[in-house]
Amino acid sequence: SCIAPIAVEFFDDFHSRLLAPETDYVVKRQATKVLADLLLDRSFGEVMVMYVSDDRFLQIHMKGLRDSSRTLQLGSFHIFKIFVANPRMPRRVNSILCKNKAGLLKLLNSFSAEAAKDDHFSQDLSAVSQLLSNMEPMTARRPSIPAQS
Repeated sequence: SCIAPIAVEFFDDFHSRLLAPETDYVVKRQATKVLADLLLDRSFGEVMVMYVSDDRFLQIHMKGLRDSSRTLQLGSFHIFKIFVANPRMPRRVNSILCKNKAGLLKLLNSFSAEAAKDDHFSQDLSAVSQLLSNMEPMTARRPSIPAQS
């Protein structure tokens, strides 16, 4: 689609300016919230699919899950969950999630106190943990050879 190159350039710039390690906490918090709102808005579905297909963006939010600020961790979770739930997950994203599954599940388990206070978050956390637990590495598919009669 014609939006993909523009969106990739926008998100590259967005991340380098607003989510870089040296960026002020308040700016990071607001940028994470705006990004989550944008990606979860149905009218930006095409942008969301493009975003969660890019393993570079996945890695940014996996780092965000380990931020020293609990608020930023939770903000990253709301974006991370879209990567995990993507039914058309690219092989590279699947590979990164599978390789880091144990550590990610342990990290997600550390959010249980927040989940106890918020039913919606608890449901999201449970669903993401379940999807991640059941995730298997994608195998290379060989083209099928038609049966000869």
